[in-house]
Amino acid sequence: MATSGISNRVLQVDVGACTAEPVITEQVSDLNCVDIFPSTRMLSGSDDLLYFGTTDGFLASYNPTGNSIIKQIDLNHFSSDTKTRVVGFLSEPIDGFIMGIVADTLIANGNPSSRRLFKFDITNNIVTYQNISELLLNDELYPGVVSLQ
Repeated sequence: MATSGISNRVLQVDVGACTAEPVITEQVSDLNCVDIFPSTRMLSGSDDLLYFGTTDGFLASYNPTGNSIIKQIDLNHFSSDTKTRVVGFLSEPIDGFIMGIVADTLIANGNPSSRRLFKFDITNNIVTYQNISELLLNDELYPGVVSLQ
């Protein structure tokens, strides 16, 4: 799990057979030192990496084997008057494609400017977007994408 707040860390939770207390082990003690602040829960990807969104508009990944974290892809709107944050939850409805929602907010007044659905192609490191501002209300804080098949 990735924690956010005063202590930004990655913790491993071993629940075993769920018959005893879980064992929690700290894997990464300080995400602040790599300038990563989680904004979503972690998603276990088909490539064995754990993905999560950040408060500054990146899709980040944690490699449990190498115990490393990187900002995988920049999801920012590239406008100087907006701030981008990954919101809700991430999913991988089709193997190899991570999907989620980013919220763009006007820096001047904090008002929402757009909501975008993103699809990240893990193999080719390509991201595509669709504007979904008309589909989401501004106060829908935990949107996401799931496969209904």
